[in-house]
Amino acid sequence: MQTDSKEFEGTNGIIIVDSTKVILKFKKMFQKPNTEINISDISSIEIKKPPALINRIGYIQFILKGEFYRAPMETVNDIVANDYAIFVAKNDHFEQAMKAKQLIEERMATLNARAQVAATSVSVMDELKKALELKNAGILTQEEFDKLKSKLMG
Repeated sequence: MQTDSKEFEGTNGIIIVDSTKVILKFKKMFQKPNTEINISDISSIEIKKPPALINRIGYIQFILKGEFYRAPMETVNDIVANDYAIFVAKNDHFEQAMKAKQLIEERMATLNARAQVAATSVSVMDELKKALELKNAGILTQEEFDKLKSKLMG
């Protein structure tokens, strides 16, 4: 299956977003390996706009499920040390980061909706199986089973 990937430029690297993952591709001068994150593992996205002051930077950071606390990033070194962040020093890079955040959140919502549909389908099938077992055990009549089946199948 072909994935629909998009690239967004940051100051120290590129954010690549496809249908199921985010890749942070850092510029070679930062001597960091690329970071690959499954969209389903992202719990939130933090973004900070670069202030208008000279030598100030902003960033986009990905918080993963299961992380409870991450120290604030106040310097370029803090951001560069974080494998889940790209810093933005220009307004156009900030705009790119905002677009990336919006696209990732849309993809997160799509993945969550698919997971809920799958869970609901399994739940309905489990309920039907239990109802059939109750019917076979003589606890439910055929009429009660049919009524429950119609209700579950919508």
